[in-house]
Amino acid sequence: MTKVLEDNSGVIWVGTYTDGLSKLPPKMQAFGILNRQPWKKDTLSGLEVSAIHEDRQGLIWIGTYKNGLNTYDPQTGEIKSYSTKSASPWKISGNRINCIFQDSSGLIWVGTRKKGVFVIDKGKGIVKRYKWDKKNDNSLSQNNIWWIYEGSMGYIWIGTSKKGLNRLDRKTGEFKRYNHSDSEPTSLGHKRVRNIFEDSNNNFWVCTNAGLNLMDRKKGTFKHFQHEPGNPQSLSNNRVTPVAEAADGSLWLGTDSGLNRFDPQTGIFTRYTEANGLANDGIQGLCIDDNGHIWVSTFKGISRLDPVSGKVWNFGPSDGLQGIEFWINSYNKGQTGKIYFGGLKGLNMFDPHNIKINRTPPPLVITDLTIMGAPANLKTNITESSQVTLSWKDAMFSFHFAALDYQNPKLNKYQYKLEGSMMNG
Repeated sequence: MTKVLEDNSGVIWVGTYTDGLSKLPPKMQAFGILNRQPWKKDTLSGLEVSAIHEDRQGLIWIGTYKNGLNTYDPQTGEIKSYSTKSASPWKISGNRINCIFQDSSGLIWVGTRKKGVFVIDKGKGIVKRYKWDKKNDNSLSQNNIWWIYEGSMGYIWIGTSKKGLNRLDRKTGEFKRYNHSDSEPTSLGHKRVRNIFEDSNNNFWVCTNAGLNLMDRKKGTFKHFQHEPGNPQSLSNNRVTPVAEAADGSLWLGTDSGLNRFDPQTGIFTRYTEANGLANDGIQGLCIDDNGHIWVSTFKGISRLDPVSGKVWNFGPSDGLQGIEFWINSYNKGQTGKIYFGGLKGLNMFDPHNIKINRTPPPLVITDLTIMGAPANLKTNITESSQVTLSWKDAMFSFHFAALDYQNPKLNKYQYKLEGSMMNG
């Protein structure tokens, strides 16, 4: 390292002897990243982070797509890994992790691809496993698990890929199954359950491949909210995955066709898509920060929506993200408000308060002037010239200009106006 400099926009520039020049934008410092670094002893077991959960003690549980389960202690930096090759009692059921949840008693529930559910007592290891048993109608309906949730009545609810919704009574160890039936209009809307959520009014919501379902848990019936072609106040897409509740009681839903705000009182959906500024319409994860801003992970980065103004800010790899693409349902909001999004190249974790939005227009300078295709012959540099006088013969000329802000130059936007002309840009 030969030189370190911070410019007016907060970018830190580092000069080195052999590796050229590097820059560190402010937002890149705020978006923490955790990924696999195989040359280190303490590193994630896999590259793709498919599930994430911060438990109540601050320990981070990280599931990978095909390399097992990890824990990360942010205080010490220690990472522990667990797989099907681990010794008992930490030998997990499967290495492909889909979801992680901590129940009210502190137990950690982990859902896998095709290997069912296993339950962890942090002091003892794995204490329980649940799998489908073809001889037992009171067993888990399928081993391919999408989501796990604990309702206010104490039941554990488990969503599966192709066999609907399960309710576990932990006292008896028996499951009650809820599935879709074409002949039953009040049955579960679809066999694939993507997410489960109970709001502050104890309404019980189930996200499926056929829209949003409101469950009457006493009757075991479901009310369906679906996309209606031609109705802009309906759900934008029936594939509903992440869900969160705002302070005003509205639900925010991520779909394959953008973000939706749902008012349970009126039944009206308000849509937000790429047309409104989102980075991408494929919503993978969703968290609401303590200021009410909506954060979503997508196939093309992270977006932050201010629901009051409708303003959207987008973030990409140049801001410090693990990559451009994020995993479905790999999201979590921690106890202190920290947000976690898992992706194909690791995990991003950040405090939304530390993500500073640059609202100050950068200085703009003209860097070059050409006349009739040739560089202008000026007495002083164009950047230092206050005015330039052109001849009537100079019928064609062009300017080059730049904004002096290097945080993320690709996001700089320009507007120009040629006074006295009908052609404005």
